[in-house]
Parts: sequence; C-alpha cells; structure tokens
Amino acid sequence: MFAFGAISSVTAQYFEHRSSLYFEAGVGFYPYLTYGSAVDAALSSSSTSRFQLGLDAHLGLAINRRLYIVGGYDGILDEIFENGTYDNQIGSSLFSVGIRTYPLGAGLVLGADAGVSELDGFVAWGYGFGGMVAWDFSPIGLNFEVGVRTIYLSFEYSNPSYLFAVMPFVAMVLR
Repeated sequence: MFAFGAISSVTAQYFEHRSSLYFEAGVGFYPYLTYGSAVDAALSSSSTSRFQLGLDAHLGLAINRRLYIVGGYDGILDEIFENGTYDNQIGSSLFSVGIRTYPLGAGLVLGADAGVSELDGFVAWGYGFGGMVAWDFSPIGLNFEVGVRTIYLSFEYSNPSYLFAVMPFVAMVLR
C-alpha cells in the first residue's frame, strides 16, 4: 500500500510540473467575417469570391491545473478574388494577453483575450477582444481542442474601422 501511494505521489508531481506550461496553435477556416456595411457591400459583388483563414498561437503559465495566463497572437487573412483572379488581401491581427480555464478539468474550455490590434502591417492600430468556447479530450498533455473563437478588432484612422469574426477552429494544445 505504501509503494502504491509513493508511486501515485511521484506521478502526480510529474504531471503537476508538466502542466505548468501551456502551448496552443490553432487554425480555422471560413469564419463569419464583417468589416461593417460599407466595406462588406464593396466585397459582396457577384464576381468577388473570398478565402478566409484564421490562425492563432498562445503561450502561457499555469496559475493552477485549471487556469492559465496566456499571451499570444490571433491572425485573420481575407483573400479576395475578382472573377477568379487574385485581387487583394486584408490581414488583421490581435496581439493579446488572456486566460484559459478548464472548469471541469477536461472537456469544457473557456478563454478570453484583450490586446492591441493591427490591420495590414502596422497601418492602423487599435484594440481588440477575443473569446473562445471549446472542448478538449484529455486533462493534461498533448491534446486537440475543437471550438469557436470570436474576435472583435477596432482600428483607428482606418477604413474599415472594425472587424468582427466568428470562426470554428481546431487547436493543438500542450498543457
């Protein structure tokens, strides 16, 4: 009985130490994406098609086994094609700090981020917020999460002046 307790204690300490770091890398396709009515109207002509991609990467540290402080990057690329030929792209980013919480240990994942936004390579800076709801399949170690991420970005001195996106995503997480 003593040996079993000692092995359990060592195993728990190993996983507790291992779960002190957090890494997340994700991708999402075809998000709901709006820049406001004027820009959306210009992009919605019948000869225009779009390819939209979202990417994210976050690093963090554990406060405890269910709560992590993270810093990271969320990027959205909106490729625009006119009559089937590449025409333009709009790139936007959120550089943020936030939290990830696993209230059940495994399963439900909630996250929130706030930070600085940019549009097309430092042309327009502003602020942004992000949120996520996901589902994971393991309480610790390498894992995959499936969920929905929302991002709101505001840009100063720019047209478009904001972006709102809702994006289904898949992320690889190590915690």
